Formats: sequence, structure tokens, C-alpha cells
Amino acid sequence: MQGVKTNLYKVFLTRSWEIGGEAGVVGMIHQPGIFDDPKGGALRAAMARRLSLSVHAKNQLKLFAEVHHERPFAITVSKATGSEPVSWLDIGNLFHPVTLESSLSHDGVGSAPGIKDELGRWILDGHRSRLVRIDAKALELFARLFDEPNTPPLEARLAVVHSREILRVLERFADAPKLGPNGDRWQTTREWNEGDRTADGTIRRETVRPDRLEDVVFQGPHFYVGTPFNKEPNEGCRHNNDYSVVELETLADEFVPRNNYQLQGTAAERAQMLPRWREATVFDDWRLVARRRLPPTAERTLAACLVPPGLGTTGAVFNATFRELNETVLLTGLMCSLPFDFFIKASGRTDLQPDAAASIPHPTDVPDELRRRIAVRTLRLNCLTSHYAPLWEALWNNAFREDRPATDDPRAGSYANLGPTWSRDVAFRTPFARRQALVELDVLAAQALGLSFEELRLLYEVQFPVLQQYERETFYDQRGRIVFTVNKGLPGVGLDRKQWEEIRDAQAGDVLPEWARDGVGVYVPPFDVRDRVEEWLHVLAPWRRSGD
Repeated sequence: MQGVKTNLYKVFLTRSWEIGGEAGVVGMIHQPGIFDDPKGGALRAAMARRLSLSVHAKNQLKLFAEVHHERPFAITVSKATGSEPVSWLDIGNLFHPVTLESSLSHDGVGSAPGIKDELGRWILDGHRSRLVRIDAKALELFARLFDEPNTPPLEARLAVVHSREILRVLERFADAPKLGPNGDRWQTTREWNEGDRTADGTIRRETVRPDRLEDVVFQGPHFYVGTPFNKEPNEGCRHNNDYSVVELETLADEFVPRNNYQLQGTAAERAQMLPRWREATVFDDWRLVARRRLPPTAERTLAACLVPPGLGTTGAVFNATFRELNETVLLTGLMCSLPFDFFIKASGRTDLQPDAAASIPHPTDVPDELRRRIAVRTLRLNCLTSHYAPLWEALWNNAFREDRPATDDPRAGSYANLGPTWSRDVAFRTPFARRQALVELDVLAAQALGLSFEELRLLYEVQFPVLQQYERETFYDQRGRIVFTVNKGLPGVGLDRKQWEEIRDAQAGDVLPEWARDGVGVYVPPFDVRDRVEEWLHVLAPWRRSGD
């Protein structure tokens, strides 16, 4: 227990081993922190020698009515006396005990089911493949994936593995180089911490729109996956849901979002409080920012984007900048993809601290053409305002014009008219075009990691049930606008269900009522829904023909 962040269940766990005798067996329901505590290696090693079963469970079915439904918990069954070699059964993403029971008796025929079915219901069916054997080889894999170099396998942090097939996908990630600890190649900072900096007068809580982007202090809701201007707090913002979605099509070139924290003092005084790197503060560079909170059951767990120099962030936002600007853009693009989001989900982490970031894959042998395709999509997703003009112009490549979307649908946008000078047409602005770029980044990231199409499809179908549900029920009009969605992260976007039912069958040329509109204009039928897996095949097809 030395060095471990102690709580009551860990004390009970170790005490049960002491009093259990040679034949004792103990089963416990407890918090899952023991699986990924950065200082819990010795405790995990003691547990690994005793485990018979480990369960990574979620309270989605409210089996514990008084606990929040998204709260994860663990079940462990262990012997009181340790032994080696280690070997136990593990099951991840458990919502009900019946899944464990039926998995133990399953014949192994067919493929393991995912997390949700097409109606959005949690899947409780078991399968033999859902029971993953954790042994020395698996622990060595986890140590390579999630821990510092030379970590003993018995001390490895445990991944959340949905099935045996997913374990094989994780082996692909283990083969990729890691980002590694911050230092010479990249650096991070966490300012401005709301509590500390409010207490010392550096920031003051007040919701206003600053005159300059440099006076903004970003919070998590401000940005999302590849989108630096996702939402802004409403006037008099009272809580973390009191935000409105930013309209990107009509966004002013010099847009500055409303902000809950106002910086005090002079820029020089604040600069003295920031860590310095390469003779400047970390905030003086272009940065990758990501939400520190990592909700494992949300639509997306990893939310990252690019922000310009000078823009501040609260302590709930992870910051990273690289010695090479193109590496900052490359990693941002990769972190916007489903494969990298899957890696974070599988790690079981709920907080993107520097030690968690160090374990993120960072492919270093990405071919130049693949880097370029990742870069241009990442830039076009992020370069929404003139504040990003220096970034676009610094990384401009004439070959950007030769790229193309992996669809003939005109809503996806064109690359042919891009130029070295930033204009508002550089950015993907419609929901359709932005989603298309993210779909293509999924495939590009998979290629950078050496994942096959089947492995990409598997990780999507297993680990992204909420995203799958949103995809099935998000409809686009012929301008690329969202006309209806069940996405809870897009309040106020599209029509409500009653309005949608009135117009959903409209055909080309139909004139819709004036109320069937958004902030840009009346929706244009017909309306369609997209299939991510089918689109990945279209992404792959032209590049296979070109020899990639």
C-alpha cells in the first residue's frame, strides 16, 4: 500500500488477504481506481497473484439506484494466498451479471456482440470471447501500452478489454512508439486553475465577451473534437450546461467566444506565473488542447483541437505543444480519430494527466503523403477564424490542392481552390463536411497505426455505442446542415421530433414551410443519414487504387 492513494476499499482488500488463510476466497464490489492508480503498481502485483476474476462494470442499468448511472465500478474475486504464474479471467463493459453467467457457458460460435443494439439497448448477451484470459503475456502488453518503460508486467495498469478480438487490436497499438514523458520534445501546462487563480486574483469569474482572443480562458465546453469554437457560455452562465452551440457557417472572421473567467493584471505579470519552454511560455506556442475529463460512456471520450498562441485554459484542460509545429498538428489530427479515442477508452483512464498522455501512441514513421492528408484535414477543421491564418500559411503545401474527399457528394467540399493565404473558405463549416473530414481521419489514423479495416470496424462497433446511435438518427439536408438529431451534445440544432416527423419524407423540389429552417435558411430536401462503416470503404478504395 506504500505510495498508493489510499481509500477504504483498498484497505479492506488487503486485510481480506491477511485473514483469509490458505483456502480463503474474497469477492468485492469496489471502485476501479486500483486498476490504473499510477502509484499502485505494488498493490496491483499483489492482486494479480491472487485474482481469479476481474470485472469492469458500469451502472448504466442503475443496479445501484443511488449511484450515478455512468459511474464505473469493479468486481474482483481473489484468493487470500498469492501464487505464480498469474492467470485469471477478465470481462469488460459489464452491465448485468447475466452476461458473465452466459459467457461462462457459451460455446464460442459466432462473433462477440458489441455494447448496444440498433435500437440503442444495452446488449446483455454473453459470448465465450467476452472472457479474456489475463496472463503474463497480456500483462506485458498492458505494460507496454499504458506504463512507463521497464514497468514490471505484474504492476501494469489493466485495460478495459471487451473481447479477445479487442486484445489483438491492442497489440497493434503496442507496436507504435509512445508520445513519452514531456520534456525536450513536447511540453505541457495546466494554467489557469480556477480555484487557485481566483483566490490569488489572477482570474475573476464574470461571463463577458473579451475584445481579444488572447484574453479568453477556455473551459471544456468551449471546444470539441477538431472544433475550437464548439460552444460558448450564455450570458450569466450558471452551470456547465448553460452553453449554446456556435454557428460555424456564419462565424465572423474575428470571432471571440464569450468567456466565464476574466484575466486580471498585465500580460507581463501573468507570463511570470507560466512555465517557460524554449525561452518562452508554453502559451506562446500553437497548442493541442484536450478535455482532461475522459467520460468512457460518452459519444466521444477524447476531445482535442488546436488553439492559437496566447489563448488561456482552465485547469480542466490539458495542453501540449511540440518542438515541431507539424507534430502538434499531426498528433491533434490523430487524437481526433476513433482509433485514438478507442485507445483512451480501453485504458480505463478518466483524467488526461501528463502520465496518461505519455502512453498515447505517436507514430514516427508516417509516410509524407499520409502526413499531408492528415494535416490538411486537421487544419481545415480547426482554422475557423483569421486567428489561424499564420498556422495555415506556415504549413501550406501546394499538394493540398491535389487532395479530394472520399465521396463525390458536393456537400463534402473541394480542395481544388485552396491557396496559401487563409480565407474563411479554408475551413469546413457545414456539419456534413466536418463529419466527412473526421470519417477520413479515422481511416488515416488506422493506416498510421497499421490497423486493418476489419480491426477499425471492430473497435467502432464495440466501443462507440452512443456514437453509433447518434449516427443512425442524425439527418442532413442537401446543404449539409443537420435537420434532425438525437445528439444530446447539440441542443437546439435541427428541428424537434414533432416538426421533423412532418417533413422527413419531403422530396427534391418540395417547398417546406418557413418554420423548417435554421439560422442560415430553410432546409433543402431530400434528407439522408450516413453510414460510417460504409464510408470508410469509400475512403479506402481510391487510395488502394493509387497504390497506398
